[in-house]
Amino acid sequence: MEAGKVYLWQLTASVRGTRITAPRPPAPEARFLVAPVSERSRLADLAARFPGEHVLLGVLYAQAGALADARREWRVAAEEGHAEAARLAEQPDVRRQK
Repeated sequence: MEAGKVYLWQLTASVRGTRITAPRPPAPEARFLVAPVSERSRLADLAARFPGEHVLLGVLYAQAGALADARREWRVAAEEGHAEAARLAEQPDVRRQK
């Protein structure tokens, strides 16, 4: 996949002879962006610079749209006793904000 491009995905599965497709209308299209190399490098540099700052890294990852990475960092922070990080990690609708 090409860095910097937005892709759409849809899954069709057969369950007991019935085809199931997701997402399907009226659900919105499932889109994802392959982060540009510059953004991946920036995040890697920040992670190396602030290795123990899990709340901060979670915010930076979320801003970049890397929500799985953000949640991973917040879960680590929650295990270290940061209650707010635990709440962030469990939110289903954490969104990218710039």
